[in-house]
Amino acid sequence: MFSFIDGDLLEDVPHHTAAAAEVLAGISSVSFQSPDWIESDGSLSPFPFGGVRGFISEALDKAEVRSWVGEDAVGRIEAIVKAESVRLQELESDNRLVHGDFNPTNVLIDNGAVSGVLDWEYAHSGTPYMDIGNLLRNTPADYHGQIQAGLEAGGMSLPDDWMERAELVDLTSHLEFLTSHRSNGFKRQCVAKVHRFIGKFRRGVFWIDFHRR
Repeated sequence: MFSFIDGDLLEDVPHHTAAAAEVLAGISSVSFQSPDWIESDGSLSPFPFGGVRGFISEALDKAEVRSWVGEDAVGRIEAIVKAESVRLQELESDNRLVHGDFNPTNVLIDNGAVSGVLDWEYAHSGTPYMDIGNLLRNTPADYHGQIQAGLEAGGMSLPDDWMERAELVDLTSHLEFLTSHRSNGFKRQCVAKVHRFIGKFRRGVFWIDFHRR
């Protein structure tokens, strides 16, 4: 059964980003026994790719992705994933409800509050940093402070590296887009974001680790 929900897309009223982030925190308060896909009947099935690291590895094995980002970038990403193995393992073990496409075009705002969250086809049990990364990526930087405030107001305890965690998980989205039917112009934007990701994470131990291999 379907019904209409009143509200404006968050994309059009970004000054209500804190309200959306608070709802995101509420969604992530629902937990499951393990990180898995949520089937249409509510049952869980294992991820076919083995978590964030497995997904990244699988994506980097695809000729289309390697062609877009370049072989040098592939090596740097692999080095970053290796250096981040402890933090990624922690993220992969999380088993909270994830919307899977939590961006401003899927959130409705009515009278300053969230009236609906749309499009749950990618819902799964996993790390909420996927939703956080999606929201950060699709929200102007001026409102990123609202994301933190909303998450904390919703009861989420954020570590100091919360944004870095979100970026690590969100890398999977950029790589996946490169195998989609999106336009070449959009894919070039994804490649630019992947290279910015590399530039940020290669500083310090990540850059050292790559050159020690």
